Amino acid sequence: MSIQVLEQVVFIHLDFHLWSGRKKLRTEDLKNLTQEQIPPTTLASLGSKRLCAPDDLAPGYRCRKQAERVCQLYGFRFLGHFAVPEQRLEALQRGLEVAVADFNAWRSDFLSRYEAVIDHWVQQHSGWEAIIRRAVEPVDAVAARLSAGYQVFRIGPATDRADDTANAGLAAQAATLGDRLLLSVAQDAQTLWRESLHGRDQVGRRVLRPVQAILDKLQGWALIDPTVAPIVQRIELALAALPGRGPLQGNDLNALAGLVFLLSEPDRLKQHGQAVLQGLAATAAEPAILADEPEPVLIGTALPVDERLMSPPPPAPPPPVQSTWFF
Repeated sequence: MSIQVLEQVVFIHLDFHLWSGRKKLRTEDLKNLTQEQIPPTTLASLGSKRLCAPDDLAPGYRCRKQAERVCQLYGFRFLGHFAVPEQRLEALQRGLEVAVADFNAWRSDFLSRYEAVIDHWVQQHSGWEAIIRRAVEPVDAVAARLSAGYQVFRIGPATDRADDTANAGLAAQAATLGDRLLLSVAQDAQTLWRESLHGRDQVGRRVLRPVQAILDKLQGWALIDPTVAPIVQRIELALAALPGRGPLQGNDLNALAGLVFLLSEPDRLKQHGQAVLQGLAATAAEPAILADEPEPVLIGTALPVDERLMSPPPPAPPPPVQSTWFF
């Protein structure tokens, strides 16, 4: 893709600031203590000490994760931020506003209980009150460290000349947008296989939700990257062929697993999209099968994992056995 593709992409910077609830463990905290008197691990570890229970701060971290998941529904990490199709911006903002509102509600509640939270923590660590109390910050100082928001912006070339050397780095990164999109899809598919399909002979219909999420993500990029449209069509055809109700098993489950198998390999996805664009598809109703597409796999075998993905490598597949094959 050329650098001009960035005109159709917006970038999201999540601006969530959280208080760790920790302070440096100082020498005076351990003065005159014997080895048997060291603070418990719930209080101090690796040179720091906790000023409150982790559970009291966990909701703030969950809200930040919630915002990250919203961004990943529509886009993927790129140049240190999240790249999202411009046409998905409105839906994305609605999701981010919910995450920010949830954070602010927790922030107000936490700050209103701040003194009680500290007191409760001190009571749980009888005998260590001094090393906790001497590190406690005023509530206003903690409030200044807790905030949530986001910024939406664009990234463009430094000069108007596309061949300018100042634009070379950005052009090189823009060329990787399609590959990064397929990597994010493959990672989602790997998670779906590992958590919901591997080793199952029957699954509920909830397993289709991640597939629909992948489809929604790809649909947002279809107008930006031409190779995405054939992949979208492949998913839509596969989902339309499944029964409208009841659990998935037998050939239906095998068909779903075959789709997830395709989605889990970014290079195969890219080849499929390019092949369809080049007119190599057999028919519009029967998506093209590449000449170098590997032999079909069996339900219960592990998918091959691209080394660029973050998920751990699965075990090698067992030798083929007589069973029901899918495409």
